[in-house]
Amino acid sequence: MTGGVWVFLGIYKAFRPRGAYDNAATYYYGDVQTTSGSSYIYINETPSAGHGAPNATYWELLAAKGDPGSTGATGAGYGGTSATSRTIGTGSQAFATQAGLAYQNGARVRATSNSDTTKWMEGVATYSGTALTIAVDNINGSGTFADWNFNIAGQVGTAVGALLAANNLADVADIAAAFRNLGGFDLSTVVNLTAASTLTASAFGKLHFITGTAAFATTLPTPVGNAGKLIGFIVGAVASASKLFTLTTPAGAIGRSGSSIVMWANESVLLRSNGSDWEVLQSKQIPFVGSLSTTTDGAISATFTACQLTTPSGDRTGLNLAYDATNKTFKAPRTSSYQFNGYAYQTQTGGTSTNQMQLVVSGGALGGVYSWTGSVNAGTIYGSALFSVNAGQNVLMLGRGDGSSPKFAASLVPAYLDYAEMCPSW
Repeated sequence: MTGGVWVFLGIYKAFRPRGAYDNAATYYYGDVQTTSGSSYIYINETPSAGHGAPNATYWELLAAKGDPGSTGATGAGYGGTSATSRTIGTGSQAFATQAGLAYQNGARVRATSNSDTTKWMEGVATYSGTALTIAVDNINGSGTFADWNFNIAGQVGTAVGALLAANNLADVADIAAAFRNLGGFDLSTVVNLTAASTLTASAFGKLHFITGTAAFATTLPTPVGNAGKLIGFIVGAVASASKLFTLTTPAGAIGRSGSSIVMWANESVLLRSNGSDWEVLQSKQIPFVGSLSTTTDGAISATFTACQLTTPSGDRTGLNLAYDATNKTFKAPRTSSYQFNGYAYQTQTGGTSTNQMQLVVSGGALGGVYSWTGSVNAGTIYGSALFSVNAGQNVLMLGRGDGSSPKFAASLVPAYLDYAEMCPSW
């Protein structure tokens, strides 16, 4: 108001913040923008674009950017070095290092050789002044060094399965199980088998000890899909294992013996699955050897008659597992090749003075006919044969004479049949 009259001067306009400067934007009188940390106000009556600060035709400094402050003091840090000579190993390891480091008691610290970073030791540390002591519980490599670099280390896991190289599996919950799972054969414990059983995958890698006074069969786990798995068996001594024991597989074969093998006292076998069959890696087999005889005269006829062998002998075990007491003859305890030697002294009255003997597998091979003829009606007959005999088959010694009352005579030399298993192999 001038002299009582109102005079129009314009429209009031406050500051208008526009943020960071945009070269493509149009700015108006009173607009405020920032450039390089300082604030500017647009002062030209004519709106425009493309005129950046500090162009004084368009912009006036509103607030300048402050100067940088002074650099603060450096705080304590980790790291550090030591020229203390130390040999890599567990236990307390003390180092002289720099003062003012950030380590606090209880921190886990790794000391690494500067010349070979693969050589280190670590553990929980205590720190005071220039002394850093590490209770080492984890190492890598070996040797003595005097060029150590220190760094913070992570805590070693303590859950089951957290393995430390230095412990050689000692930190797993079940060392024996871990060894078996890695494909090893565990002799630390023995599984006793005293009756028929069917084994599962838990039997892999274990040794099984078989004993008993009655024959029984053990069914193995399947070899199919279990390539590399091992399983072992050993039969006890005669005093605790007096029968035949069978191992059978539900799939594939065992060695070259088919789907089962027969074991007796003091024998052992180590088997490995090839993914489809059980292979015999190693075995201890004891051949069946012995003799069967009779001390009683046995009547025969003009047709072949079996000699009744009543006395088993020559078997060091005394188990007589190859003797069929019911039929009084040899009975194969397991499928194998056997060498047989038979002897008989036969007498007769009259006839043509011909005595004969046969060795024969029941229902199978004929070993031959062995004859004696002479001027008197008596004589010895001897014969041998090599037979492949299946488990349970009998081998008979047969005789005949063509006179009156012929017989196997036992008064002079008893008739006998020797047998020996030849190169048993599973």
